[in-house]
Amino acid sequence: MTKTIKAHFDGKVLIPDEEVDLPVNQPLMVEVREEVPVQTDESLADRLHRFVDEQPVIDRGDMPTDGSINYKHYLYGHPKQT
Repeated sequence: MTKTIKAHFDGKVLIPDEEVDLPVNQPLMVEVREEVPVQTDESLADRLHRFVDEQPVIDRGDMPTDGSINYKHYLYGHPKQT
């Protein structure tokens, strides 16, 4: 069973921020990840545009022109087909 529970640390113990439905005295393994706040002043479209703008451009001059025919050659080293 896997559950995600939002909680905060008071300096001594983790305190759930919502009601938790777990068996009493059940041994648990806890993974702690810091919650990354989302910037609310930026729209989803703005974030997507920023992501796309940061992607490297592929130099098509380095790509083979016969890739669709000889993909096995480029991926697995098979002999080229003519």
